[in-house]
Amino acid sequence: MIAVETGLWEAAAVQQNFDNSTATEAMKQSLYSVWKTEELEQLFTYMKEQKEKGKPLTLAGFDMNLFYKSSFRSYAKEWLQKVNPEVKSEFDTAVSELIELDRYYNKNKTYFKNDIRLYEDAAIQLCWPKYDGLSSTAYQRPNGHNWCICV
Repeated sequence: MIAVETGLWEAAAVQQNFDNSTATEAMKQSLYSVWKTEELEQLFTYMKEQKEKGKPLTLAGFDMNLFYKSSFRSYAKEWLQKVNPEVKSEFDTAVSELIELDRYYNKNKTYFKNDIRLYEDAAIQLCWPKYDGLSSTAYQRPNGHNWCICV
């Protein structure tokens, strides 16, 4: 098994359709751009060779993309059309609504920033109640966004 930081669905889809693509196409369809390197292209060539020899290596992704921003939506619609066209229609409507919500949220990020900060402060207080007066402003990333590590 080869596990790469990439979308779960993208890795599974490429694994399923490996026979119908070149090693380069499989790499480009399944990996985030940061991983599209000559070295990994060689790895995908090796994976394809191993599959042809009957000793396949399994590609696994361990990142969860928002499924409507990945290729999952088109594959799911195609599969659902075969299995249950009514559910396919409901799925497509739900995904469209999620896309609109995501666009709304991203357009209004500053509006939600204070709410997010309150939740982060509450999370820190839950994680470290013994530290009086600790707030998320004590823990900031370089870009100014707050963060909290809860163990």
